[in-house]
Parts: sequence; C-alpha cells; structure tokens
Amino acid sequence: MPKTLPESPEWVDGIYQVELDTPVLGGDGGPDNWQAQQLANRTSYLKQRTDMIDDRLQSATGDYASVAEAQAAIDSGSETRRYFNVMLFDNNWVERYENVKWRGNANRHSLAK
Repeated sequence: MPKTLPESPEWVDGIYQVELDTPVLGGDGGPDNWQAQQLANRTSYLKQRTDMIDDRLQSATGDYASVAEAQAAIDSGSETRRYFNVMLFDNNWVERYENVKWRGNANRHSLAK
C-alpha cells in the first residue's frame, strides 16, 4: 500500500516547479513530492480556515445542528427565544422552530441558507 503525504495546515507562498534538471526522487522529502506536499498543506490550511468560518457563522446565527440539540438547550433553559433555527441537510437548509410551552415544535417555515 502506498504511503500518504503528511499534511500540515500551513500556507506556502509559491509552489515548487519541477525543472528539466530536477532529479526524479520520490520518498519522504524527495523533489518529486514537493509540489504535492505544498498543495496538500495549502488544502489542509484552507480546510481548517473554512471549518473555523463555518463554526463562527453557525454560532453567530444561533442555529442548532439538530432538533435534539435545540431541545436540550430548551430543557436546560439556555434557549429562551420564541423562534429558533435548526440546520438540516448538511448545513444547506434551515428549518424554523417555535418554542411552545418549552417544546421545540416545527412550524414548517423552511428557509434555504
């Protein structure tokens, strides 16, 4: 089974260009893997940043990841709003719920995000 390159979430300025006189050497740290390593690091860095932005957006909007999470917030007393949103379908859709007598009830006002 082939080895995979270890990823490190860091931004690399510029991507190495293989030249005609670059020796074709693979393995750990070999010039043949430099480009892939740099791109893997950039991809990991960008994934980390987008995950952080997604987390901040979700917390800023007050959306819940599931109905169970929203109900737990109601039960604990931390959710006191009359209306709140629950994320659905891989965070691409929200459904608005109403807090009725301390129970989260869907009122079927679905909103595309």
